[in-house]
Amino acid sequence: MKRSTERILTTHTGSLPRPPDLLAMLEALDAGTVPDPAAFGARVRRAVADVVRQQVDAGVDIVNDGEQGKVGYSTYVRQRLTGFEGQSTVRGRSDWADFPEAAARAERRAAVARPACNGPVEWKNRAAVETDTANLRAALDGAQVSEAFMTAASPGVIAHFLPNQHYPSREAYLARLVDVMKDEYDAIHRAVKASGGSRPPRDTVVAALSVTSAFQGALGTFGFDQAGDTTLRIVSIFEATGTNTQTPWSWLGAIDYSAALPY
Repeated sequence: MKRSTERILTTHTGSLPRPPDLLAMLEALDAGTVPDPAAFGARVRRAVADVVRQQVDAGVDIVNDGEQGKVGYSTYVRQRLTGFEGQSTVRGRSDWADFPEAAARAERRAAVARPACNGPVEWKNRAAVETDTANLRAALDGAQVSEAFMTAASPGVIAHFLPNQHYPSREAYLARLVDVMKDEYDAIHRAVKASGGSRPPRDTVVAALSVTSAFQGALGTFGFDQAGDTTLRIVSIFEATGTNTQTPWSWLGAIDYSAALPY
């Protein structure tokens, strides 16, 4: 992983706009209409090459594939995993009530399916991950970038957008997602390693963190200790009851765990 030693390196969160024609193909695929594999694969490769070039032209240092081959940053796993054939209800966002135009645009984009998990989660298309990494490597050939990265949905975000109706508990659902998605994470790691990328050891990261002090954060002013933990030692506990997401949380108390630390 590159560090901003001489200047601040620029990057982004991962997902970038897809070209309209590719988006139409992705939405059709998501709806169950499989496009011509050769045409779809070629269009995704061109889109990845184009989006990498656009990032370079814009001055982005650490680029990615823009998730061009995925219909969304979380629900794309439906095309790669089994078990997502259930029905689920997508709740409206209450914080958009004051922004009707944005809400209308979001409603038009709501065509992306968000089914529930109603069966065992297993791989059905591991090759898609290798295709993603190959497309990005090809797009990076000759590109002047500091580094590149790839994204993958976390178990938590999958569980949020594709709710569980099969496993006995949320914990069991997350545990299965962890086991399955590890294959995708490992594939990305292999691609990074093959490209000569490296990750700093934990000791180096902890040492860098320990230099941080008097950081002004949302929870107050803090730094990091020799273990890499925040110097904030008080944990506040809140309680939310019922299924109404608008119900205010109740503050139960706070715990100072300083005495429990081994250092």
